[in-house]
Amino acid sequence: MSVIRRINKKQNLIDIPAFIIEDGIDTKYFQIFGLPEEIPTGKSSFIVGGSPFLKSEVKLKLEILDSNSEVIYTEPVFGYRDGVNRRVSIEVYDASQAGEAVITLLGEIDPNKSDVFIPPEWRGVYNVKYTRRVSINPTLLNTQPILFHKQPFVYINPLTNAYKEYIQQPEETRMLTSALVTDVNVGTSAQTTDVVTQEQSYPEEEQSNKAFDFMSLYNTTSFRQSSFSNFRMPFKFQLFSPASGDSDLKVSSGSLDDGMIGKKVIINNPQVDTTSPNLPTNYTVPSQYSSSIIDITNDSTLNLAKAFYVTGEDGSTKYPVNLSSEQEFTCSFTPVPTEQDSVINYFDLADISLSKLRTFSGDVKYVRVYAISQGSQTEQQFDLLGEFPLESQELLFDYNNIKSGRTGFFYNQTKINSYWKAFGGSRATTASGSGEPADSIQLAQTGSLIRYAMDISGSNAGLNQEIMVQTSHSFSLSKSVPYELSFKAYGSRAPKTISGGDKVGKARVDFFISGSNFNPNHNFGGTYGKKILSIDFDD
Repeated sequence: MSVIRRINKKQNLIDIPAFIIEDGIDTKYFQIFGLPEEIPTGKSSFIVGGSPFLKSEVKLKLEILDSNSEVIYTEPVFGYRDGVNRRVSIEVYDASQAGEAVITLLGEIDPNKSDVFIPPEWRGVYNVKYTRRVSINPTLLNTQPILFHKQPFVYINPLTNAYKEYIQQPEETRMLTSALVTDVNVGTSAQTTDVVTQEQSYPEEEQSNKAFDFMSLYNTTSFRQSSFSNFRMPFKFQLFSPASGDSDLKVSSGSLDDGMIGKKVIINNPQVDTTSPNLPTNYTVPSQYSSSIIDITNDSTLNLAKAFYVTGEDGSTKYPVNLSSEQEFTCSFTPVPTEQDSVINYFDLADISLSKLRTFSGDVKYVRVYAISQGSQTEQQFDLLGEFPLESQELLFDYNNIKSGRTGFFYNQTKINSYWKAFGGSRATTASGSGEPADSIQLAQTGSLIRYAMDISGSNAGLNQEIMVQTSHSFSLSKSVPYELSFKAYGSRAPKTISGGDKVGKARVDFFISGSNFNPNHNFGGTYGKKILSIDFDD
């Protein structure tokens, strides 16, 4: 899940004139405690206070600017005082500029308490300014103490499930026919020489393997089915969107298997597509091409880590090109094991949900779980069950039957039939299902465009005819908690009757969420609930 980035409106306090200006570590008119020498990514906090010289009932103003003069988010922590002082939380994101930052504080000196004469023109206004320079280091490990805004809440639900028994399949090698298409964004690769070792390499070509180890794990069926596919890794992903490789293999004959993910394809005597846009006039073709498989995009496309390069006549520059459509290749792999539920062995699980975990200092990444036997007399008898990464909860997940995994991952038709239902007709008020489906609505598992997708089809060309696809199980949402919707979708326009009887090319999908506390925010009618997203498809 992506991190919600909070912002402060820029005040430019550093440019505001004042009668008295202080800087450095020591200050006569303000107090600052617990400020880290280097502020890491994540949340930190420090204490801010005034002095007897400041006028009471006047709010202090505070702002932190990084080395690019961009505002670093700060907020006072309510309900958490340190005597008469106030604790302030800082949030540094990965986009914050590393280097020197400036903290600026403004206050008003009370002329009746000051040992310095305050001119009349500096009375009743902010007349004292304090600046202090700190270091922002986004690469530094956040070791600040973990302090919560509110008391965390824990909910535990016991679950009992049967073990899954896996039947391993023997390794096999398949020969397939395909065409290789290189990503248009892949550029040439120039040879470089290490100044120390004098070793020669092609950095752009080698860089394509940088995310392979993790992405090959991320794209496996077992990982996608689990509820743990959204945990945060120590490296950066924008909204955790999977990285894609530098080329695709378009398979024209032969079948693909999930067990191929993470394996290598080998093409002997590769044949260059002479219509490739980057193909130089004179070039040398390597005798063999090999690359690791990052993902299976759909039932006929493999996403590969590396592009295919030919070497130009200078001998030091490589050009990414495509391969012909009748290119044979081999891939050795172990097919995905078949599975079945045990009728003898069962196991108990604890579904643990944590809420109200927003911190103003430190970041929570792991949770330790302890258990104690019933009848134990002392807390010393707690046993550590394990340390687990803290994850955002997957809502489209059957927690009463965890073996089914994510209900939004359409692994087979059984999952679609078990967890999704469709409605059609005018304003989608007629249910499909047993017998003849309403308006011939079909929800079918497919992999033609997206691997493990649900194809939604049916007759909705008439006026006000709509198709609604809805989850057949409910889930709970918590107030003031941000949620994220992510998906892949393909759509195409078709003639649609509008008011007046005209037909126009139109295709749109709307996403709604319904519940007792969600009021409609649209004029569609029906029982759609609250609209949260709308997408119009291009031709």
